[in-house]
Amino acid sequence: MLGYTGYLHALDYARNRPQGRSTGPGGKNPASPQVRLVEHADIRRMLLAQKSYAEGALALNLYCAKLVDEARAASEDASRERASLLLEILTPIAKSWPSQ
Repeated sequence: MLGYTGYLHALDYARNRPQGRSTGPGGKNPASPQVRLVEHADIRRMLLAQKSYAEGALALNLYCAKLVDEARAASEDASRERASLLLEILTPIAKSWPSQ
């Protein structure tokens, strides 16, 4: 959730901060008004990447939480074993990947 909060703060900043000129006609004119950061294509790309990483990390952690529940409370032994094995594989990934 901390990563997603960072994304929301970055998005708010990009929506409110004027910087640079538009890339279209008249964009090099210093008298033309500045545009907000979010209107720059590269900024939008970086915000989308940040949102994708944050939501992907959240989805992975929620899936691991579901596997913990299944490993403890599934009615069948095979289901509990499957959840435990998946959890053994995914736990190191869920701990390390979102922190990069």
